[in-house]
Amino acid sequence: MTRGAECDLLGRVNDLAAYFIHPGVNKFTVRTFGTEKAVRREQKRCRDQSFLVIHPYSCFKITWDVLMLLILTLNIILLPIAIAFFDEYSEVPVWAFLSASTNTVFFLDLFLNFRTAF
Repeated sequence: MTRGAECDLLGRVNDLAAYFIHPGVNKFTVRTFGTEKAVRREQKRCRDQSFLVIHPYSCFKITWDVLMLLILTLNIILLPIAIAFFDEYSEVPVWAFLSASTNTVFFLDLFLNFRTAF
């Protein structure tokens, strides 16, 4: 791979990452910021700031919040059922996997929220 191809690939990866962590131009962001020009200014401001800060109106953050809502709803429904009907629900492989995976996702969410701007 040549140096120019490496720079081009790195540029594409940066553009893809920026797409996920910076606000996109959609109805919600246009309504929030007022105009499409204001959204573009916000995108430029985000590019000039730290790369690791996630904008609260980014596609990634909105998708992550919906995923967290679904997982939380799943926990609200299934956890009381597991506690009520299984003596040792942590010994059942399905419940153990569900508990471990949701706890891991909630732990990742904690760190992700530390990287989100408000």
